[in-house]
Amino acid sequence: MISVMILIMFSNSGVQPCEYGGFATGDEVGIKGESPVFNAPGGSRVINQKATAALGKTHYEQVDNSERLREICRTKKWSKVRVIEPTYLKHVVGWVPLSALRSINRNTRGLRQYVEADFTWRKDTSPYKARLLSAINRISRENANCARIDPGTLFKSPARSRPNKPIFFITCTSQSGGVFNVWF
Repeated sequence: MISVMILIMFSNSGVQPCEYGGFATGDEVGIKGESPVFNAPGGSRVINQKATAALGKTHYEQVDNSERLREICRTKKWSKVRVIEPTYLKHVVGWVPLSALRSINRNTRGLRQYVEADFTWRKDTSPYKARLLSAINRISRENANCARIDPGTLFKSPARSRPNKPIFFITCTSQSGGVFNVWF
């Protein structure tokens, strides 16, 4: 009787049911830091087949804050996600604890607004967080050639930086799929 009521509730609200009594969202989401990937809510960790075969020791899939993720299904405590970027990780699909997820901020034009949690901060980037976030969000808003920014590519340039004058770069992907660095 309860499953019938849940189905009626989903069909009346326009929300589509999915695995384990969850509902489909299709939202782009982020991860707080990193999280292991499981084969089911509370199930076993998903084995990284390529790394395991190459290294001769069991390695497990995980997702982190540098990857773009699409939420496929959400239950009360779990979310099924798929990596959508980088493209070489599109095969990674599985369940993560809902507590590991965070929403993606967007501005009024629908462009992503990058936040501190989108990046892995290093010793040479951490002191400049506020300035870097401001510059990256400006690149996102104003550089028409930069369709997507890869948060995992924020670095201080050792070759272009000078004492008291750091130069940073981040990688953009164009609408046509080409990649290029933006220096600032």
